Amino acid sequence: MEEGTIPAQRNVLRAWAAARRQPWRGALEATLFSGWIYDTLKAYSGGLEMAHPAKMKAISSGKKKSDTIDARTIADLLRCNLLPACYVAPARIRELRRLLRYRSLVVSEAVRMKNKMAGLLMETGAEYVKEKLHGKNLGTDGKFPAFRGRVPMAGG
Repeated sequence: MEEGTIPAQRNVLRAWAAARRQPWRGALEATLFSGWIYDTLKAYSGGLEMAHPAKMKAISSGKKKSDTIDARTIADLLRCNLLPACYVAPARIRELRRLLRYRSLVVSEAVRMKNKMAGLLMETGAEYVKEKLHGKNLGTDGKFPAFRGRVPMAGG
């Protein structure tokens, strides 16, 4: 068993993994950023597992917590074949999920902005065409087709 710290950079991880005795086993806790680390190290390992974060929290819920203690706990659990592993989707599936999450964010932000514009137009008493404001082609020609005329100013 080895202990130490290395930067989370692909070239450094590859060099570290290539220098290990073959085959080696390893594990890491699942986080938002651990997918690419898993993909980088998997090719060099004899077995690499991703620890389930919720189950790890239940196992090591002590008052003293640090990355060093967590790493030792993961190593001990792996060595005893007790590591609560989670499923790691293939890289292509993870990429598709990432794209869908981003698309969902863009759509929800577009709806939020359309609702905000409708609210501002109603607040000022401006006439607008609801169907055009909430339609799919809002502003594609550089114009704002939902608005008719001047926006009345407060007090005027």
